[in-house]
Amino acid sequence: MSKLVCVGKVLGAHGVRGDVKIASFMENSEDIIKFGPVYDEKGRQQWTITLGAWHKDHYLARLSGVQTREEGEALRGTKLYIFREKLPKISDEDTFYYTDLIGLDVQLEDGTIYGTIRGIQNYGAGDIVEVFRPQNGNFEGGPEMFSFTKANFPSIHLNEGYVLLTLPEINECENESSD
Repeated sequence: MSKLVCVGKVLGAHGVRGDVKIASFMENSEDIIKFGPVYDEKGRQQWTITLGAWHKDHYLARLSGVQTREEGEALRGTKLYIFREKLPKISDEDTFYYTDLIGLDVQLEDGTIYGTIRGIQNYGAGDIVEVFRPQNGNFEGGPEMFSFTKANFPSIHLNEGYVLLTLPEINECENESSD
């Protein structure tokens, strides 16, 4: 099955006729409709989006087949996906889609494999790369988070299957005890 790329999310219902609020994760927010129908995370259910007005940080929209407020509200939190091959091909080797980084090894400058990229998030203050490190031969520990900056990730090597990580300096505060 083809790789799915998350392009948006249903925030909830709007009104009584099945309209929904949709957050677009596209660089140009209106591009959420540019690549055809969107799918659920399994690629089974599909909807065609009809965009309405932009409202604050989301669109008011219609999803095909959604007729009532209850149906729209039932989709609250549903992430919307397109198939990766629908996105334009990239010819510049310094340009990439974040989805292409998922699963790549994270390598230190000395060649040591530090971990694997498991996700890229944005909580409002910039992009954060989630790196899972092997523990006891598997990746059972939680992620380490790094700002996705040129200082932390000076080079991306998609064809070779890794990104280079320069570990940031950590300044630890000493506990001062008062005797």
